[in-house]
Amino acid sequence: MTKLVNHTIRKNIESLNSTEKRDLVHAFRELQKTEGRSLSKYDKYIIWHVYAMTSMVSSGGNLAHQGPIFLPWHREFLRRLELELQEIVPDISLPYWDWTKDFENPSNSIAWSNELFGGNGDPLYRHPSLFFEPSQDMGYVVTTGPFKYNPEDPTTYSMPSFDEELNLRFDKNGNLIRQPLLRSFRECIVTLRYAFPNFSDVQRLFNIHEYDSPDFFLHREDSNPSFRNSLEGWFTLETGRLQSRIHNAIHVWISGTMQTAYSPGDPIFFLNHANVDRIWAEWQKNR
Repeated sequence: MTKLVNHTIRKNIESLNSTEKRDLVHAFRELQKTEGRSLSKYDKYIIWHVYAMTSMVSSGGNLAHQGPIFLPWHREFLRRLELELQEIVPDISLPYWDWTKDFENPSNSIAWSNELFGGNGDPLYRHPSLFFEPSQDMGYVVTTGPFKYNPEDPTTYSMPSFDEELNLRFDKNGNLIRQPLLRSFRECIVTLRYAFPNFSDVQRLFNIHEYDSPDFFLHREDSNPSFRNSLEGWFTLETGRLQSRIHNAIHVWISGTMQTAYSPGDPIFFLNHANVDRIWAEWQKNR
Protein backbone atom coordinates (compact mmCIF):
# COMPACT_ATOMS: atom_id res chain seq x y z
CA MET A 1 0.00 0.00 0.00
CA THR A 2 1.29 3.45 -0.89
CA LYS A 3 1.61 5.73 2.09
CA LEU A 4 -0.07 9.07 1.60
CA VAL A 5 2.10 12.10 2.18
CA ASN A 6 0.65 14.75 4.42
CA HIS A 7 0.81 18.10 2.70
CA THR A 8 0.72 21.46 4.41
CA ILE A 9 -1.78 23.79 2.80
CA ARG A 10 -1.00 27.46 3.27
CA LYS A 11 -4.02 29.73 3.48
CA ASN A 12 -4.61 33.36 2.70
CA ILE A 13 -4.41 35.27 5.98
CA GLU A 14 -7.84 36.75 5.20
CA SER A 15 -9.43 33.28 5.30
CA LEU A 16 -8.24 32.32 8.79
CA ASN A 17 -10.96 31.82 11.38
CA SER A 18 -10.60 32.89 15.01
CA THR A 19 -9.20 29.54 16.13
CA GLU A 20 -6.61 29.48 13.36
CA LYS A 21 -5.51 33.02 14.21
CA ARG A 22 -5.21 32.13 17.88
CA ASP A 23 -3.23 28.96 17.10
CA LEU A 24 -0.89 30.83 14.78
CA VAL A 25 -0.08 33.51 17.33
CA HIS A 26 0.26 30.90 20.09
CA ALA A 27 2.77 28.88 18.06
CA PHE A 28 4.86 31.95 17.27
CA ARG A 29 4.86 33.10 20.89
CA GLU A 30 5.80 29.64 22.20
CA LEU A 31 8.71 29.49 19.76
CA GLN A 32 9.82 32.92 20.97
CA LYS A 33 10.04 31.95 24.65
CA THR A 34 13.55 32.27 26.07
CA GLU A 35 12.85 30.23 29.24
CA GLY A 36 15.79 31.79 31.04
CA ARG A 37 18.19 31.39 28.11
CA SER A 38 19.69 34.27 26.18
CA LEU A 39 18.29 33.00 22.89
CA SER A 40 14.94 31.48 21.92
CA LYS A 41 14.29 28.92 19.19
CA TYR A 42 12.85 31.75 17.12
CA ASP A 43 15.97 33.87 17.54
CA LYS A 44 18.03 31.47 15.44
CA TYR A 45 16.00 32.44 12.36
CA ILE A 46 16.89 36.07 12.95
CA ILE A 47 20.57 35.20 13.39
CA TRP A 48 20.64 32.93 10.33
CA HIS A 49 19.22 35.73 8.21
CA VAL A 50 21.75 38.24 9.52
CA TYR A 51 24.57 35.78 8.81
CA ALA A 52 23.32 35.15 5.28
CA MET A 53 23.04 38.86 4.54
CA THR A 54 26.53 39.61 5.81
CA SER A 55 28.19 36.73 3.92
CA MET A 56 28.96 38.13 0.49
CA VAL A 57 29.57 36.18 -2.71
CA SER A 58 31.51 37.06 -5.85
CA SER A 59 28.44 38.03 -7.88
CA GLY A 60 27.85 41.02 -5.59
CA GLY A 61 24.99 39.44 -3.67
CA ASN A 62 25.00 37.45 -0.43
CA LEU A 63 24.14 33.92 0.68
CA ALA A 64 20.37 34.52 0.50
CA HIS A 65 19.72 37.58 -1.68
CA GLN A 66 20.55 39.33 -4.94
CA GLY A 67 21.04 36.13 -6.90
CA PRO A 68 19.47 32.80 -7.95
CA ILE A 69 19.49 31.45 -4.38
CA PHE A 70 16.97 34.00 -3.11
CA LEU A 71 13.84 31.94 -3.72
CA PRO A 72 15.05 28.42 -2.78
CA TRP A 73 16.90 29.70 0.31
CA HIS A 74 13.79 31.40 1.64
CA ARG A 75 11.59 28.43 0.75
CA GLU A 76 13.74 26.23 2.99
CA PHE A 77 13.86 28.96 5.64
CA LEU A 78 10.05 29.14 5.74
CA ARG A 79 9.64 25.39 5.84
CA ARG A 80 12.01 24.97 8.78
CA LEU A 81 10.08 27.52 10.78
CA GLU A 82 6.77 26.00 9.72
CA LEU A 83 7.87 22.55 10.95
CA GLU A 84 8.83 24.02 14.33
CA LEU A 85 5.47 25.76 14.58
CA GLN A 86 3.82 22.39 13.86
CA GLU A 87 5.65 20.83 16.81
CA ILE A 88 3.67 23.28 18.95
CA VAL A 89 0.35 23.18 17.08
CA PRO A 90 0.05 20.11 14.81
CA ASP A 91 -1.31 20.73 11.30
CA ILE A 92 -0.74 24.48 11.56
CA SER A 93 0.60 26.21 8.46
CA LEU A 94 2.15 29.55 7.67
CA PRO A 95 -0.51 31.69 6.03
CA TYR A 96 0.44 34.01 3.21
CA TRP A 97 -0.29 37.71 3.03
CA ASP A 98 -1.50 38.60 -0.45
CA TRP A 99 -0.52 42.25 -0.20
CA THR A 100 -1.96 43.10 -3.61
CA LYS A 101 -5.42 42.96 -1.98
CA ASP A 102 -4.30 45.75 0.38
CA PHE A 103 -2.73 47.92 -2.29
CA GLU A 104 -5.10 50.86 -1.88
CA ASN A 105 -4.91 50.96 1.93
CA PRO A 106 -2.13 48.71 3.25
CA SER A 107 -2.22 50.19 6.75
CA ASN A 108 -5.78 48.83 7.09
CA SER A 109 -4.79 45.22 6.38
CA ILE A 110 -6.13 42.45 8.60
CA ALA A 111 -2.46 41.58 9.23
CA TRP A 112 -2.24 44.53 11.63
CA SER A 113 -5.22 43.49 13.77
CA ASN A 114 -4.72 42.78 17.47
CA GLU A 115 -5.70 39.16 16.79
CA LEU A 116 -2.69 38.78 14.54
CA PHE A 117 0.46 40.91 14.34
CA GLY A 118 -0.48 44.23 15.91
CA GLY A 119 -0.19 47.60 14.23
CA ASN A 120 2.24 50.35 13.42
CA GLY A 121 4.85 51.55 15.89
CA ASP A 122 3.90 54.35 18.28
CA PRO A 123 5.95 57.51 17.54
CA LEU A 124 5.21 58.84 21.04
CA TYR A 125 6.36 55.79 22.99
CA ARG A 126 9.52 56.14 25.07
CA HIS A 127 10.76 54.10 28.04
CA PRO A 128 13.96 54.05 30.15
CA SER A 129 14.52 50.41 29.15
CA LEU A 130 15.17 51.45 25.55
CA PHE A 131 18.87 51.91 24.78
CA PHE A 132 18.12 53.89 21.60
CA GLU A 133 15.93 56.76 20.48
CA PRO A 134 13.07 55.58 18.22
CA SER A 135 12.73 57.53 14.98
CA GLN A 136 11.11 57.37 11.55
CA ASP A 137 14.30 55.93 10.08
CA MET A 138 14.93 53.39 12.86
CA GLY A 139 11.26 52.66 13.53
CA TYR A 140 8.88 53.10 16.45
CA VAL A 141 8.03 50.60 19.20
CA VAL A 142 5.03 48.37 18.49
CA THR A 143 2.67 48.65 21.47
CA THR A 144 -0.38 46.74 20.18
CA GLY A 145 -1.15 43.09 19.51
CA PRO A 146 0.51 39.91 20.78
CA PHE A 147 4.04 41.02 19.79
CA LYS A 148 3.84 44.39 21.54
CA TYR A 149 6.53 45.67 23.89
CA ASN A 150 5.74 45.75 27.58
CA PRO A 151 8.84 46.14 29.78
CA GLU A 152 6.76 45.27 32.87
CA ASP A 153 5.92 41.83 31.44
CA PRO A 154 8.78 39.29 31.54
CA THR A 155 7.13 37.35 28.70
CA THR A 156 6.93 40.37 26.38
CA TYR A 157 8.18 39.85 22.85
CA SER A 158 11.71 41.03 22.11
CA MET A 159 14.52 40.11 19.75
CA PRO A 160 18.32 40.08 19.87
CA SER A 161 19.96 43.44 19.33
CA PHE A 162 22.77 43.94 16.82
CA ASP A 163 25.43 46.64 16.65
CA GLU A 164 26.38 48.68 13.56
CA GLU A 165 28.55 45.80 12.26
CA LEU A 166 25.62 43.39 12.80
CA ASN A 167 27.29 41.59 15.68
CA LEU A 168 25.13 40.55 18.63
CA ARG A 169 25.11 43.24 21.30
CA PHE A 170 25.98 42.34 24.92
CA ASP A 171 26.04 44.42 28.10
CA LYS A 172 29.10 44.77 30.36
CA ASN A 173 28.09 41.62 32.24
CA GLY A 174 27.98 39.56 29.06
CA ASN A 175 24.18 39.41 28.88
CA LEU A 176 22.53 39.58 25.49
CA ILE A 177 20.79 42.91 24.94
CA ARG A 178 17.30 42.56 23.49
CA GLN A 179 15.08 45.11 21.81
CA PRO A 180 11.39 45.46 20.89
CA LEU A 181 9.73 45.08 17.52
CA LEU A 182 9.84 48.32 15.50
CA ARG A 183 7.66 49.54 12.63
CA SER A 184 7.16 52.88 10.87
CA PHE A 185 4.73 52.48 7.98
CA ARG A 186 5.68 54.55 4.93
CA GLU A 187 2.12 55.69 4.35
CA CYS A 188 3.35 58.85 2.64
CA ILE A 189 4.71 56.88 -0.34
CA VAL A 190 1.91 54.39 -0.90
CA THR A 191 0.60 56.21 -3.98
CA LEU A 192 3.98 56.16 -5.73
CA ARG A 193 4.56 53.48 -8.33
CA TYR A 194 6.31 50.42 -6.84
CA ALA A 195 5.80 51.73 -3.30
CA PHE A 196 3.34 48.88 -2.69
CA PRO A 197 2.72 46.10 -5.25
CA ASN A 198 -0.65 45.73 -6.91
CA PHE A 199 -2.25 42.91 -8.91
CA SER A 200 -0.83 44.09 -12.23
CA ASP A 201 2.71 44.25 -10.84
CA VAL A 202 2.50 40.57 -9.89
CA GLN A 203 0.77 39.45 -13.09
CA ARG A 204 3.60 40.88 -15.17
CA LEU A 205 5.94 38.43 -13.48
CA PHE A 206 4.20 35.47 -15.15
CA ASN A 207 5.18 36.80 -18.58
CA ILE A 208 8.89 36.44 -17.71
CA HIS A 209 10.30 33.09 -18.86
CA GLU A 210 13.89 33.25 -17.64
CA TYR A 211 14.39 32.41 -13.95
CA ASP A 212 17.59 34.43 -13.57
CA SER A 213 20.54 35.79 -15.50
CA PRO A 214 23.61 37.99 -14.92
CA ASP A 215 24.23 40.54 -13.79
CA PHE A 216 22.21 39.37 -10.83
CA PHE A 217 22.06 42.48 -8.67
CA LEU A 218 22.35 45.47 -11.03
CA HIS A 219 19.91 43.74 -13.31
CA ARG A 220 18.16 46.13 -15.73
CA GLU A 221 14.55 45.01 -15.91
CA ASP A 222 13.85 47.09 -18.99
CA SER A 223 16.54 45.40 -21.12
CA ASN A 224 17.48 42.13 -19.40
CA PRO A 225 14.59 40.95 -17.20
CA SER A 226 14.50 37.83 -15.05
CA PHE A 227 11.78 36.39 -12.86
CA ARG A 228 13.85 36.12 -9.66
CA ASN A 229 15.21 39.63 -9.83
CA SER A 230 11.80 41.10 -10.65
CA LEU A 231 10.06 39.24 -7.82
CA GLU A 232 12.80 39.99 -5.30
CA GLY A 233 12.36 43.62 -6.29
CA TRP A 234 15.77 45.14 -6.85
CA PHE A 235 15.97 48.59 -8.27
CA THR A 236 15.53 49.59 -11.88
CA LEU A 237 16.95 52.66 -13.57
CA GLU A 238 13.98 53.05 -15.89
CA THR A 239 13.07 56.42 -14.40
CA GLY A 240 16.56 57.48 -13.43
CA ARG A 241 16.18 56.76 -9.71
CA LEU A 242 16.24 53.76 -7.39
CA GLN A 243 12.91 52.05 -6.76
CA SER A 244 12.09 49.05 -4.60
CA ARG A 245 9.58 46.66 -6.11
CA ILE A 246 7.37 43.66 -5.21
CA HIS A 247 8.97 41.79 -2.26
CA ASN A 248 11.44 44.55 -1.37
CA ALA A 249 8.68 47.15 -1.42
CA ILE A 250 6.92 45.38 1.45
CA HIS A 251 10.05 45.54 3.60
CA VAL A 252 10.49 49.23 2.76
CA TRP A 253 6.85 50.14 3.38
CA ILE A 254 6.64 48.44 6.80
CA SER A 255 10.13 49.70 7.64
CA GLY A 256 11.56 49.53 11.16
CA THR A 257 12.69 45.96 11.90
CA MET A 258 11.57 44.83 8.44
CA GLN A 259 14.07 47.14 6.75
CA THR A 260 17.10 45.56 8.45
CA ALA A 261 19.21 42.43 8.12
CA TYR A 262 17.33 41.08 11.16
CA SER A 263 13.95 41.51 9.45
CA PRO A 264 12.68 38.04 10.57
CA GLY A 265 12.41 39.69 13.98
CA ASP A 266 9.05 40.94 12.68
CA PRO A 267 6.86 37.82 12.30
CA ILE A 268 5.12 39.45 9.32
CA PHE A 269 8.39 38.66 7.48
CA PHE A 270 7.28 35.05 7.17
CA LEU A 271 3.86 35.93 5.74
CA ASN A 272 5.47 38.24 3.21
CA HIS A 273 7.80 35.44 2.12
CA ALA A 274 5.01 32.87 2.13
CA ASN A 275 3.32 35.03 -0.49
CA VAL A 276 6.56 35.36 -2.45
CA ASP A 277 6.93 31.57 -2.33
CA ARG A 278 3.33 31.15 -3.50
CA ILE A 279 4.01 33.39 -6.51
CA TRP A 280 7.13 31.40 -7.35
CA ALA A 281 5.19 28.12 -7.07
CA GLU A 282 2.56 29.43 -9.51
CA TRP A 283 5.31 30.51 -11.91
CA GLN A 284 6.95 27.07 -11.65
CA LYS A 285 3.70 25.28 -12.52
CA ASN A 286 3.65 26.99 -15.90
CA ARG A 287 7.25 26.33 -16.91
